Amino acid sequence: MVLIHGAVISGRYMLPTAELLAPHHPVFVPDLPGFGRSDDPPAPLSVPELASALLAILDAAGISRAHVLGNSLGAQVAADFAARFPERTASAILVGPTVDAASRTRIGTLWRLAKDALRERPSLIPLHLIDIVRAGPRFAIASLDVALADRVEDKLPRVSAPVLIVTGHRDPLVPRDWAAWLAARTPCARFEVIEGPHALNYSRPRELTRLVLEFLAQVERTED
Repeated sequence: MVLIHGAVISGRYMLPTAELLAPHHPVFVPDLPGFGRSDDPPAPLSVPELASALLAILDAAGISRAHVLGNSLGAQVAADFAARFPERTASAILVGPTVDAASRTRIGTLWRLAKDALRERPSLIPLHLIDIVRAGPRFAIASLDVALADRVEDKLPRVSAPVLIVTGHRDPLVPRDWAAWLAARTPCARFEVIEGPHALNYSRPRELTRLVLEFLAQVERTED
């Protein structure tokens, strides 16, 4: 399994879910270019460029096929990866897939992020702030613009792999209706809502892991 982080944050906040998945599946948590401990490109990469970078990372790690799980911008990267590299995608799990078409503005998204911050586990805030300071304000805003420019809804209809779309019941960035609409546009999609905010992988890892393991078991039964 490959876990893909969101914008202006490293893979560290994926670790609560990664640790729960690890006894059941090999787990890989990379930092994409420009984030965490990875090298910095001159400017933030677009979502397709991030997906291509992910492909190069998997090649370097010797991973030929994977279940890709992404949160927020990471879900956008996972969708792009699955649409363009079907032979490398066993399944795609989109946790809080952004960006809701009703709020594709900087101000609207920043307002929703501020609301979500009050609903996450408090320890996520300093973790996120460290990565924002490292990236710098210009890179942070440019990364937000990368997410806003991407149209995940145009890519999901082209995904042939099984897809699980999950949103939190209290996620202000990804309303339930938006996530359900995305699932309806996806050929082989399952849609679930669990109690929690946007970063379910950090704030609700046990509930998310339970859903993911159920989904992967279903995928494996279908392949057999």
